[in-house]
Amino acid sequence: MIKRKLQDLAVCCSYQVDFLHEKKHSVKEFKRKYEVLDEIGRGGFGIVYEATTRQDGQQPVAVKFVQHKHVRSWTMTCRQLIPSEVCHLETCEDIPGVIKILDWFANSKGFLIVMERPANCMDLFDMVSVHGPLNEDMGKFIFKQVITTVFNMYSKHGLLHRDIKDENLIVNMNTGEVKLVDFGATAYAEKATKKEFQGTRSYCPPEWFRDQLYLPLEATSWSLGVLLFILLTGKLPFRNEIQICLGNVKFPPDLSKEVCQLVKSCLTTSTSARASLAQIAAHPWMETDKPFFGGDLTFEEALMEIKNPPVVIEDKEAEEEDNDLNDVVILTRSRESRTDLDAESICTMVTAVEDRYEPSIAVKELEQEEIVETAIDS
Repeated sequence: MIKRKLQDLAVCCSYQVDFLHEKKHSVKEFKRKYEVLDEIGRGGFGIVYEATTRQDGQQPVAVKFVQHKHVRSWTMTCRQLIPSEVCHLETCEDIPGVIKILDWFANSKGFLIVMERPANCMDLFDMVSVHGPLNEDMGKFIFKQVITTVFNMYSKHGLLHRDIKDENLIVNMNTGEVKLVDFGATAYAEKATKKEFQGTRSYCPPEWFRDQLYLPLEATSWSLGVLLFILLTGKLPFRNEIQICLGNVKFPPDLSKEVCQLVKSCLTTSTSARASLAQIAAHPWMETDKPFFGGDLTFEEALMEIKNPPVVIEDKEAEEEDNDLNDVVILTRSRESRTDLDAESICTMVTAVEDRYEPSIAVKELEQEEIVETAIDS
């Protein structure tokens, strides 16, 4: 803890001394090049804003602000420490399904990471919430892109995202192109600590709850199974930690046997029997493609034609049914339900135990907003 605080202090001081970093990465340069607009979303470790370029016809971009103390890993480059997230994004520039980093800036408050942002886009959480669950053809179209991106990150660069979920995948609503975002938890597979994990609770594998054990590849396969289930049903496969550890998945009757088998292979409680990334990519369900949009029809228009009912985010009946499970977290499809304590304090996860709520959530969010405004204005 002391070592971490000293490191944060050193980084803050270094960004107050001009000759220790390039002027092209200063916040003054950021303000010259970009105009920050509305907040897009926030998590336990940063806030993302919609912004535009001041030149080039005001092209849309996304800007992520991260305080120094919330940077989870650092990389030394060009005589300065920068978030490993920046380096990992630059490393994966050759992978089409990874969001492109355009620039980064820093000062004593934190880092601003500028990334591409399609003009008409939506994350998978919002897409399923608004348009309802996808049919298998659409689900396959989306999921194929995700597994291809995840597999290429690992096979080409040895990197694992470690927080795969619907909120971290954005879709171009015109073309259906999917991009993986938020690389704050990304790490090299061989360096990922087996006792350290900061992913999202509802996507956590059973071995984490049973033994506090994190196996990077096996956990990735599990999270992919959760994601596919959500895409096709609009719901989480499990309501609480006990159900996750039991691993009994209930499928709607309209899903094919092939896709049910694929989901089961990802959500098996045995880590040795769980499907690998290569096995998921090569599964028979992934082989066939049936075009469902094209020509003058956009991806969003194709979604509208499905006319599935929108998803209710919080399952109140499930919450009431599980109230007798003392001290068991009730998992809902809500944003930022993370396993680490810092993020848990600002998530909207519902619990069956009232004393798990953080009364200071609003105060913490206001403090974070003030820090962001100070960082950009300074």
